Amino acid sequence: MKKASTVIMLTLLALALFGGLAVAQSTYFPTPTPPAIPGLPEVSPPLPDLPGVPPEGTRIGMLERYEIILTAGGASETINATIPPELEPYEVVWVSNDTSVATVTAQSAATVTPVGVGECLVYIFVTTDDESYYDFALVRVLDADEAVPTPPTSGGTTIITAALIGLLLIFTALALVRRLRLES
Repeated sequence: MKKASTVIMLTLLALALFGGLAVAQSTYFPTPTPPAIPGLPEVSPPLPDLPGVPPEGTRIGMLERYEIILTAGGASETINATIPPELEPYEVVWVSNDTSVATVTAQSAATVTPVGVGECLVYIFVTTDDESYYDFALVRVLDADEAVPTPPTSGGTTIITAALIGLLLIFTALALVRRLRLES
């Protein structure tokens, strides 16, 4: 009986450890393709016909987030892109498809500035010698009366929470093992 309960407890301990690690890992690694943007069709919209924009390209996930909510007349926000190093050398262009809603200026990261109420897309275009790649984010500019706080990003918080849950499961399994040993 003592051996069977020890094996069961060690199995639970291993499951708790691997379960906690799996949750932490699954929340840490980004998805390889950009997620769908609520309110937009699954298929990418046509590329804007604007100066500096290539006529076609391949969409790849480069942006840190895909939706920005701003307040008309409020503060600007920064959006970062991670450009795959294998695309070097390249040129980068950031554009807004509706500058009456939001403008975008870029240096090392892009600054999105609200102009008027509405929705627009902010694009990043990365052009190499033979290919063009792009990604985009939906920008929603709300009237000050409609504005809701932007929820904090949860990447680091989720990892910490998952690790704490994993540790809690491990300590629970250890307590059960200790209790069974005392009862035997």
